Formats: sequence, structure tokens, C-alpha cells
Amino acid sequence: MALRRDAFLEHADPEIGGFFSRMISGGLAGIMEAYRSPGDIEAEWEAKNRAAEALARRAETVDAGEALWLIEHIGVDRPLYENERALLTLIKHASPEIHPALRPLLDKVA
Repeated sequence: MALRRDAFLEHADPEIGGFFSRMISGGLAGIMEAYRSPGDIEAEWEAKNRAAEALARRAETVDAGEALWLIEHIGVDRPLYENERALLTLIKHASPEIHPALRPLLDKVA
């Protein structure tokens, strides 16, 4: 019986499975949690989305340590390789904040 129920929950609509899982896992508190208003769930997802966006913005920023690493490894005493040009072009166009030390290297690409 338990295996059938588990199989049902695994193949059921995720919202239904999640609803029943929340009810079963937490006793009375789980039942109350499962019946939360959709607004509460939407607020949770909005907060998660804002946090993910903030993380993405932070990841797009080229900080001092990253700039130093790039300066030490790209085009040192030689012309830029094609893949290095592509990376620098991507950084130049996609990064909202670039450390100033990287500017001379970025100026080498169009």
C-alpha cells in the first residue's frame, strides 16, 4: 500500500504531490502549511527570485582578484589568442561592473 502511494505521488502533478507531502510530513502544522494562501507562496518565490537575481548580478561583476588573474594570464608577452579575445569581448559587453585594472586589456578588443 505504501509503495503504491509513493508511486502515485512520484507521478502525480507536482503541486498535488507537494500538497500531500506537506500535509503528511508535518502533522497538524503540515496540514495548516499545505493550505497556505497562494499569496504566501508567491511572496516566497518572489524573495527567492530576488535573491537569485542579486547572486547573478554579483557573479557578473569582475572584481579586483579576478581582474588581476586575467591580467596575469591573458596575452602576457604575446598577442591575444582568439579564445582570449572572445572572453574579453564577453566581459566587456556583459559585465555591469569591471575593475579598472582590467581596462587596458579590454581596450585591446573591439
